[in-house]
Amino acid sequence: MEWRHTLLDSIFQPDVITPAQFFGERRETSANPAVRRLMYAVLEDAVRTFQSNAHLRGGPRYRLYREAEMWLLDARADGIFSCESVCAALGIDAAFLRRGIREWRRRECAGEKQGRLTRRTPVLPDNRIKPPAKRRRARA
Repeated sequence: MEWRHTLLDSIFQPDVITPAQFFGERRETSANPAVRRLMYAVLEDAVRTFQSNAHLRGGPRYRLYREAEMWLLDARADGIFSCESVCAALGIDAAFLRRGIREWRRRECAGEKQGRLTRRTPVLPDNRIKPPAKRRRARA
């Protein structure tokens, strides 16, 4: 009769879980943080190349744009440094990133003024955050 009691208990457990139970402890998803930094740099370079060269229609920089576009938008690739794998390792939703890239491109083609990924990451090689540069006030 004991097994029925545990079976019923497991069926009627509430569906409530705490955030700590859902997310677990925050820890590195990669044993090697250098690999994560490399993956981040690859993703950042692809987005920057895509945005910087999206207006071109030919030449070597256009080829770089097309390579970045194919890498970013390919949801079927499964290599270790595919966009899908890099996003998974970094905890980024690849589908959300692709939607954002497509939307950015649509707005760019429509001539809307929008921001680009232009600055490098503020993280220094020793993992400290670099403070933003101070701006000088324009004199009146």
